[in-house]
Order: sequence, then C-alpha cells, then structure tokens
Amino acid sequence: MNKSAVLKSLTNEWIQFLGVAESVSDQKQKLTGAVGDWSVYQCLIHVASWDEEVIRIVSEFIDSGTIKTPGIPNDLNNKQLEDQNTWIPI
Repeated sequence: MNKSAVLKSLTNEWIQFLGVAESVSDQKQKLTGAVGDWSVYQCLIHVASWDEEVIRIVSEFIDSGTIKTPGIPNDLNNKQLEDQNTWIPI
C-alpha cells in the first residue's frame, strides 16, 4: 500500500469513526461501561490522544530520525485522560 492509499484509508476510517461517535448522545457518552469501566467519552479521548501520540512519534522520526516509543500504555492512558478530560465538550 502506498502513501496515498494509506492516507485515503485513514481518512475514510476517521470519517466512519466520527460518524459513530457523533451518533452517541452527550448524555450517554458519560455513562460508564462502554469498554470495561470506561465511558464512551473516555474512549473517544483515548483514541484521539493515541492518534496524537502516533503523529508526534512519526513527526519526530521524520525530523530527526529518532525512533521513539510511547510510554507504558496504562500510565499513558491515565495521563491522557487527566490531561484531556475537559477537551471534548459535552
């Protein structure tokens, strides 16, 4: 798969993902239990934050050639939820 096909695929997947996310009412987004004890709201923060993390890692590699890996997943997940908890308006 070439770069153009990958970008097209990512764009299509995000469009589908956002369509599903937008179909969940604001009230239901805060209910726990969507995935384990996480709410839909927390899952959306999780997906968006990991997307930002991948962009950061890839950008750093492009700029410097440094191969970087994310932190410990559970620690990073909790930090992302703390940092971004007010970033998706409900």
